[in-house]
Amino acid sequence: MVAQVLTYAAYLRGLSREALEADILGAYLAAHQWTAIDDALLSVVQDGSHDSVVFDAGLRASLADGRFRLVLVLDDAPPELVRLVGYLEEVAGFTIDLVTVSPYEVGAERLLVPQRVDSERITEPEPPAPAGSRPRGRYVWGTGDYEAYVETLTPDRAAPARRMLEWVKGLETRGWARSRTLISPKGPATLLPCVAGEDVGLVTVWSGDLWFWRSVFDRRAPLSIARVEAAIAPLPLTQARVVKTPGDDVLAAVTAAYEEAASGG
Repeated sequence: MVAQVLTYAAYLRGLSREALEADILGAYLAAHQWTAIDDALLSVVQDGSHDSVVFDAGLRASLADGRFRLVLVLDDAPPELVRLVGYLEEVAGFTIDLVTVSPYEVGAERLLVPQRVDSERITEPEPPAPAGSRPRGRYVWGTGDYEAYVETLTPDRAAPARRMLEWVKGLETRGWARSRTLISPKGPATLLPCVAGEDVGLVTVWSGDLWFWRSVFDRRAPLSIARVEAAIAPLPLTQARVVKTPGDDVLAAVTAAYEEAASGG
């Protein structure tokens, strides 16, 4: 297993980003209607922290230098494997995650619980953030911090922001969403109404606007896509699509999508 993952890493070293996306990940990206790795990242990174320029530079540098995070996932980690992983990290400088997955039966469901296994090794200081990268915000559950942010807005911006806030609270009252607020180091905050059972949302609220996450619609509310596209027309429902000051028809369509996601389709 270790030899196989090292072989994969050796093959990727020196590869261009274009070759990685076309030859290695092409079929996977196409199956999810993504054109680039950035689209896949935006399906889970919904806090506005993704910087495509910094990401592109880091990805190309990692491919050129062969600097990768290697992940081994298995049902058990024997002591000799743990020692080997620790040795490779210390001596060869690899970053290796060793993850064991344990199955549990809960009623009629079968759950898989991952756990990272840490080997005893020298702890290196965390490297500084790349030049030009953005400081990440922090998430807090609930709408209280977002409400406080809305109070700092000018009256012309506060009114549509309160309208969106009340809409999100309505989703929570129905049990179709659980909200968390992203507090940005630069001041602005966003509100993410997460779909039932996940920490991602169909949309993100910023002031009086909506950001749409097509990949979450594809997974959790596919039957609502046509109605949403009709409501936001002529704009297509794409990843990170922004709709400014959405009308009642748009909110009604997205509300139905959250209901679909909560009901499991």
